[in-house]
Amino acid sequence: MDLDGVRLKIAYMKNQEILQNHPYEIWQGKNGRWYTHVPDDTKPEGRRKIAKSTREKIEDEIIKGAKARQLKGVTIQGLFEEWITYKDLQSDSDSYAAKLEYDFHKYFDNESIISKSIKDLDELTVEMWLLKKIEIAQLTKRNYCDMKSVLNSILDFAVSKRIVSKNVARGIKINRKKYRIPEKKKSQDEVFLVNEQKKIMEAALDDFREKPMYTAPLAIALNFYLGLRNGELVVLNEKDIQGNYIHIQREEISKFRVEDGKRVKDGFAVKDYTKSPQSDRWLYLTTEARKIIDMVLKANEDNGFYDNGYLFLYRGNRIHERGIDSRLRKYCNQIGIKQKSNHKIRKTVISRLADSNSISIEKIMAFAGHNDKMVTYQNYVFNRYDEPQTENQLEKALCS
Repeated sequence: MDLDGVRLKIAYMKNQEILQNHPYEIWQGKNGRWYTHVPDDTKPEGRRKIAKSTREKIEDEIIKGAKARQLKGVTIQGLFEEWITYKDLQSDSDSYAAKLEYDFHKYFDNESIISKSIKDLDELTVEMWLLKKIEIAQLTKRNYCDMKSVLNSILDFAVSKRIVSKNVARGIKINRKKYRIPEKKKSQDEVFLVNEQKKIMEAALDDFREKPMYTAPLAIALNFYLGLRNGELVVLNEKDIQGNYIHIQREEISKFRVEDGKRVKDGFAVKDYTKSPQSDRWLYLTTEARKIIDMVLKANEDNGFYDNGYLFLYRGNRIHERGIDSRLRKYCNQIGIKQKSNHKIRKTVISRLADSNSISIEKIMAFAGHNDKMVTYQNYVFNRYDEPQTENQLEKALCS
């Protein structure tokens, strides 16, 4: 049986189920017409009588009415499980659906709008709910976009299922003045300052010398020359290196399983693709970067470690993202600064490139794997100098 045949069979079985569960008698009157009752909340007895010329037509009316009532009762909450399963199937990455599920619970749990019939939602009702949510939860524009993205996706799904003909939320525009303005990011929290970078590098190299069987410290040191995402860094491979260049072409992603109705992390997987097409890139290995890679390769050889060519190993097995972050937190504590993640190393490297004044923004974007220069400038370029160093720079720039 082909796909169309399967669909017809399923539809037939659903229709038969509706007819079998029809609570009222179907009868033929003396005049030859067919009669039955159907549910109707507007009537005193909660039902109304209908008549058709044939039994087939009366059954069609029963089926049509039952389906309409089913759709009338569909809510955002009721559609959630089917929607999230669909989104999971759309992506190769477990974390995609996990992020959507997290945002759904974060913004919509215990909200009255998810219990309303989707067919009863209109643009004004949804807009008023959004405005109240922004005000009560003090949402930033980014928070709002995350929330609205989930709402749009669910209502688009409802359109695809023909529950409604239009996504009433899609065209809603919010005045930017309604959003909470987030606190401006402080450079010292977003990057490693010049003196901090030096100390972190020293701590990492000292750690490796004490524990040469563990190359995570060298991954941290190397990343101050590459500025990779955590998932890109831990899956670097010997075969990625060609001469003085390294190919960034894969990433580690988190796997999830469903437990008690919620997704929880369940290990890691390596995917042979990057976050975006722009993230698949070749990066130049500086002299210092090549020295660190040589240290990694020698350590693996001396220890007799090998795991499918991956560079960074612990007891012969590839390390994971948390191995990098836990080590980096240790070094931050060790040198007496606020804990910073590997992503701050990435921002540090991009900021360092911007400081050079000799590398174009296009080359910096290509290095970072970005396709939007505003993302690079607004989210990744920060001042790497402490206050005395910044003051000295201002003196030279304005007074010389």
